[in-house]
Amino acid sequence: MHAQVLLAYLPVARMDHMVTNSSKRRASQNLFHACMRRVLCPLEQAGAEGVQMKSGDGLVRRCHPILAVYAGDHPEQCLVACTKATECPKGGSSSSLGENVPCHTRDIDHILDALEEYDPLEQPREYTAWCNGIGIKPVLNPFWKFLPYANIYQSITPDVLHQLHQGMTKHLISWLQSAFGTPELDHRCRYLPLNHNVRHFSKGISGFSRISGKEHAEICKVLLGLIIGLPLPNNCSSDKLLRAVRGILDFLYLAQLPSHTEETLNDMSAALDAFHTNKSIFIELGIRDDFNLPKLHSLLHYASSIRLFGTTDNYNTEHSERLHIDLAKDAYAATNRKDELPQMVTWLERKEAITRFDDLVQWRLSGRLPPPKKTPLGNHRARIKIAKYPTASMTIEHICRDYGASDFRTALAKFLVHYQDPQVPRPEPQDTVPHFNFDFTLIPVFQKMKIQIKDPQGHPEADDTLDVVHTRRQSKARSGRKLSARFDTVLVNVSPDNGQGERSGIQGGLRALDGV
Repeated sequence: MHAQVLLAYLPVARMDHMVTNSSKRRASQNLFHACMRRVLCPLEQAGAEGVQMKSGDGLVRRCHPILAVYAGDHPEQCLVACTKATECPKGGSSSSLGENVPCHTRDIDHILDALEEYDPLEQPREYTAWCNGIGIKPVLNPFWKFLPYANIYQSITPDVLHQLHQGMTKHLISWLQSAFGTPELDHRCRYLPLNHNVRHFSKGISGFSRISGKEHAEICKVLLGLIIGLPLPNNCSSDKLLRAVRGILDFLYLAQLPSHTEETLNDMSAALDAFHTNKSIFIELGIRDDFNLPKLHSLLHYASSIRLFGTTDNYNTEHSERLHIDLAKDAYAATNRKDELPQMVTWLERKEAITRFDDLVQWRLSGRLPPPKKTPLGNHRARIKIAKYPTASMTIEHICRDYGASDFRTALAKFLVHYQDPQVPRPEPQDTVPHFNFDFTLIPVFQKMKIQIKDPQGHPEADDTLDVVHTRRQSKARSGRKLSARFDTVLVNVSPDNGQGERSGIQGGLRALDGV
């Protein structure tokens, strides 16, 4: 949709003419801030004095654009905040990163006053001593020094991709491998039942040389199931470890909700508290000596950032990382690899011009812009959709054999008994089911079902989530190898309050339906 626009390429200089590594790092930091100031210099005057801007309704208003959010991974956050990599860029020290206590954000007004008082060129020693005293690096004129109404230590936002998927999930997997052994976890991965919506790691999870954020997200779906029932060394109880793993996974999924309330933010904080309460098990097993991890400490800032800037999908670097392909790799591939930067810029400018012209042509041909597609609100929408005709009609014996639904006859008999006489409790028809006679021989089979799930928080303006349930009968591959049956599991809310049970989680009256 071209919602993000490339403004500049930042130089990556090796600084080979410098002797010491510290000089190279200091020069690279100064170069980065100088380039960022060059890019953001229009905000200095526009943010302070305002600028006339036309909004979507056609009216011209006086606006003050400011730097509100800076999204980046931990090294980039430290580079922007002028802090050390072992510290929290928002203000936490390296010795308290493992504690479940939020840190205080650095005082931006005090730092800006000191930057005005000391001249780093004329008073280098005093400036360096003052920077070391407050825990920042002596960078020459940070770019945010000149931006009006900007608080860079508040603008730094959490990053789900690098802090959760590529951060805490990566640490958690390595801790579990140390606790239970890599071969055992790989063995359990290989023998997990196949599922259409969950990736099957047929060779385990230890053989990956580099795991992407998407692969870490797929591992999280099965991680808790891999360790349930596994014994720890020296007959230690695994209860604390299970609670710690569940706390991190609950936090990961709650942090990615598309909308939040105070209840969900409290649930997210409770999940993080559960991990900190039970994390000592990793020290008891000798896996960790401490938890002074910047990425673990960053989880404490999620709730406050969500309250300030909205949900985490607004500043997740996963979207901007994807643009590296379109704006850097594809642009470089279009050059002749000689003096490539001007060619990349020209290629991108022409590509954007073609896109704008194509939009104009489509607009003129249609006579107007197409209206956005909105689903009408209301309860008249079908909650479940299936095909008009079944995939096949099969006997009960064939369904039990080909789909692996060994309890299908008993489950169908229980349903029919309860349907004929609703007064009979569903779990207690054991005396009737074995003698139940079916008046039919063939049953229509549908191998796909679509379900529209309403927003779990009850927002009427939120779009429904479309989920698909699959099932597949056993078959043979071209090589003759037998392919086992595969089916999804559905949790159906059968609570007595007409489905209006728990707001989140799997509490309440839920029943699992396998082989749907």
